[in-house]
Amino acid sequence: GPTTSTLVPAIGSSGIFQNTGLAITFAEDVNAVTAKTIRIYKSSDAVNPVETLNATDGVKSSFTFTYTISPKLERATIYNVVIDEGAFVSVSGSNGFSGITSGIWSFTTSDGPQLATRVPIHGATGVFANTQLAVTFNETVTAAANKTLKVFRSTDQATAVHTLNAADGVITGQTVTFTLPAKLDRATAYNVSIDAGAFVSTVGSNDFEGSASSQWSFTTDAGPTATFEPTNASSNVAVTAQLRLSFSRDIDRAIAGKRIRVMNGSTAIVNLDVSSNGTLAARTYTLNAPTGNWPFGSQLEVLVDPGAFVDTDENDFEGVAAGEWRFSIVEAPDATAPAINFTPIATTLEKNFSPVNISATVTDNKTVVSTI
Repeated sequence: GPTTSTLVPAIGSSGIFQNTGLAITFAEDVNAVTAKTIRIYKSSDAVNPVETLNATDGVKSSFTFTYTISPKLERATIYNVVIDEGAFVSVSGSNGFSGITSGIWSFTTSDGPQLATRVPIHGATGVFANTQLAVTFNETVTAAANKTLKVFRSTDQATAVHTLNAADGVITGQTVTFTLPAKLDRATAYNVSIDAGAFVSTVGSNDFEGSASSQWSFTTDAGPTATFEPTNASSNVAVTAQLRLSFSRDIDRAIAGKRIRVMNGSTAIVNLDVSSNGTLAARTYTLNAPTGNWPFGSQLEVLVDPGAFVDTDENDFEGVAAGEWRFSIVEAPDATAPAINFTPIATTLEKNFSPVNISATVTDNKTVVSTI
């Protein structure tokens, strides 16, 4: 009977495109036989074919029959092709083809496109809060609809904080870039997962295998820090003193709705929106003393809301919490003179009198710190 001269994919070949077809070339002219089949099996399941083709479904060209497989094959999978005995007969003598049994014609599909780089890189720290996500492959790809990238806080990988459709990425060359719908939190660890099949090679329609959340993690920047004036725990601060925060990097803006508070015990003597009060210049925020000045002798504490200021890369200032910025205001000027009382002595003294002690009592509204 007729014999084959070539098979496509070749026996034992690997890296085969997932959208491959089958091609059988005979050593002589043959015809296909109705009701005879060509079956494709995964090597892991020799019972249930993933595709069954009628021998007569092939497109004949000279001595070659070509078959289309639909849907496409899976990535990184070994397949076996089985052809019924008698599926083809020679034109010259009606001799039947002996067929191909399982285990003879096998091939392995491609692993699909591979990730070359991620941005931010896996394990990166100090990542800006307004970062984009970008993946670069070892070949050009297209994005698949209804496949996603998900961003999780590392502390909760069951609830995505952002879900991005793979098709929303901007493709440039071999890189796909995504813009997050909202910036990330400061000083927070994140993980990113990518669905299997989210990207497909432009040649061969090979699926990306996907990326588990454990394979892509990074930590966002802690944001700008600040020093304080008056400094924490300072004393004898002037009643007219300005409050000043000096930041570690340029600040883009103060955020509406965020507040600065100055507490005198449980009473807020200042409670202002930072976006409309005080002066912001590059790395410094300054707030004047209130009308009437700071209360004499008071113990003050300054509180600033987290996120009240944002740097040029959208990183939030962590704020000023209780216990971090306290100082005392100078005492009021002492306008009360001390009182001096003498203990009376005899009105007359004899000639050659002995020494006499004179006693005086001094009282003041302030503690006496020195005597002369």
